[in-house]
Amino acid sequence: MVTVPVLHTIRTARGSFFFIAMAKPVKTITDQISLLKSRGMSFSDENQASHYLSHISYYRLKGYWWDMQKDRVNHIFYPDSVFETVIERYNFDRYLRLILFDAIERIEIALRTKMIYHLSLTYGTNWYQDSSLFSDVSKHSDHLSNLLREFGYSPEIFIRKRTQNKIPKYCPRSLENFGNCLNGNVI
Repeated sequence: MVTVPVLHTIRTARGSFFFIAMAKPVKTITDQISLLKSRGMSFSDENQASHYLSHISYYRLKGYWWDMQKDRVNHIFYPDSVFETVIERYNFDRYLRLILFDAIERIEIALRTKMIYHLSLTYGTNWYQDSSLFSDVSKHSDHLSNLLREFGYSPEIFIRKRTQNKIPKYCPRSLENFGNCLNGNVI
């Protein structure tokens, strides 16, 4: 039997935390289901549970059943603990994350667009090349290098055709990542 050290990620309503467990024997999906059953978890459909455990993993799902344990040392579940509830929690978390990332992306693009629009109207289309507009002038050349490198990584055809070791003249900040945009320290 193979033993491996395991880094666990526990996801809770208050965030995630990690811990490393002592080396444990590797268990098959069938063994994992048997272990959960021996600890009091019930299953409506073991074939479906096998599918989930083989695609999501025991240790990823562990955070979603953590509060279902009445004994967290021996990992004994409350009598009404059902594996399908764990999957419902996992799916809720997954869908919520997708909704939040979609909203964050929209906010990021809107903020970046408003910033570019304001700076372009106020300082002209090449405002990003004017080091006096940056709070840390010494970082300005690094910022331009990062911007050029980012354009080099772009898969967009319209950027690849126009960018040959120079930053295009048209509002480049609308295409850079938001972290680089914020790290530019524009005043």
